[in-house]
Amino acid sequence: MNFWYRVKSALTKLFGKNKMTVTQNQITENAEFEDAYEKQAGYNIRAIFANTVAMHVTMESAAGVYEQNGDKRTQTKRTELLDKAVQRLWFDIKRIVARVCGTGGAAIAPYVEAGEIYYDIVAQGCIAINRMRGDEIVAATVLADEAEINGYKYYRWIDYSIDTDGDKNVLTITNKAVRGAEQSPVPLADIEQWAGIAEEIRINNVDRVPFAYIKSPADNRRVNNVYGVPLTYGHEDIIADIAQTLKQIDKEYELKEPQLGIDDRLLDVKGKKPRQGIYRLLNGGSVKDKPMWEIFDPAIRDSSFYNKLQNQFALLEKAVGTSRGVLTDRTTTAATATEIFSSNRETHALVEDVRNAVEKGLRDFLYACNMLAEYANLTPPSGYTFSIEWDYSLIENSSETWAQMLQGRDAGVVSGAELRGYLFGSESREDAQKAVDAIAKAEPPLRNMLIGAGGGAGYAEQ
Repeated sequence: MNFWYRVKSALTKLFGKNKMTVTQNQITENAEFEDAYEKQAGYNIRAIFANTVAMHVTMESAAGVYEQNGDKRTQTKRTELLDKAVQRLWFDIKRIVARVCGTGGAAIAPYVEAGEIYYDIVAQGCIAINRMRGDEIVAATVLADEAEINGYKYYRWIDYSIDTDGDKNVLTITNKAVRGAEQSPVPLADIEQWAGIAEEIRINNVDRVPFAYIKSPADNRRVNNVYGVPLTYGHEDIIADIAQTLKQIDKEYELKEPQLGIDDRLLDVKGKKPRQGIYRLLNGGSVKDKPMWEIFDPAIRDSSFYNKLQNQFALLEKAVGTSRGVLTDRTTTAATATEIFSSNRETHALVEDVRNAVEKGLRDFLYACNMLAEYANLTPPSGYTFSIEWDYSLIENSSETWAQMLQGRDAGVVSGAELRGYLFGSESREDAQKAVDAIAKAEPPLRNMLIGAGGGAGYAEQ
């Protein structure tokens, strides 16, 4: 039974939903995206492209949760709980972003266990979006988990629905378990890892479902934009051509093996078949005119094939909308910030689009975590602030940027704490200022040594 019929069965039999806005084509297409991205055999160009973009999106970046009190960042029990959940998620962020870029989207569904917040990564092919309000999902059915016990497959479905009750929105979360492809309902308590999950939860004053859906920024070329599509969507012919060229290169090298032709007189036994790589010469003339051996060693046409491959890589990069260097080899090394920005402008634009989608998804994830923490009374409530520090080495020359910051310090528009913040991005502004003040109060020999090492004055002077 394919996933569409499982979704249809779950919506109608388990949750009593007779009207479905999600279509069979949408569910089937999402499953095809998943299959293509997860393919193990052959050349998976989609996965290579998605992983490279994900690396540019996430490398050397960090996220955190805290409470902002004026200029100070503090921690409460609630922000510590939320920050711990974010740090768990950030450990998987590259893998999540790669899946978003390669399949069109993914969901992150938090849940509470043993007083902590954990999460499940749900593939887009396992999400049926039933209703939206603007760009917010207000009803969805998700295949959240599966288990195998005594040879039987069990599946856990979650249905989320936000409905208006008077002047307030009420979220209903319903968990159901089924067995096998026929999806026979079974109690949640029958499966050990699901035994502690409540079958139904209702929460008031909610404006979105309690999971994050991160959608690829690629254009699906349709008016309906409910689901995302892979970055390489619509360029399957180019990908097929690249795979064909790679096969041709493999075949070229395989056929390149030198061959040695020898005269029958050099064989030990007449009529014995020569070993691999050696063939018997044909007697085309008199014996005295026939050479005793010949070597067949054709040149590899690697330059022609690799030139073709690089052109195909460049075509796919242009089709997706990135600069050279995602699949192609870089031909120049940019020296200045202007050159770096110019050579990576298209890739940076795509990276920023993906980062915006990730940031929106993570804010929804925190909203859901905070909602669950409130419902389960995990900690006393408090406000929270979420921030992401993205890396910009793709378009920056760090040495040039540092020189500009030092000039700003000399002009009185950049502080020592800002300079330190550039070097140690994980520090809060408050911690950076404390470190700057400590250096300023250091013993003269230490302070002079820091200044003499270069840049130290920037830390000590405000």
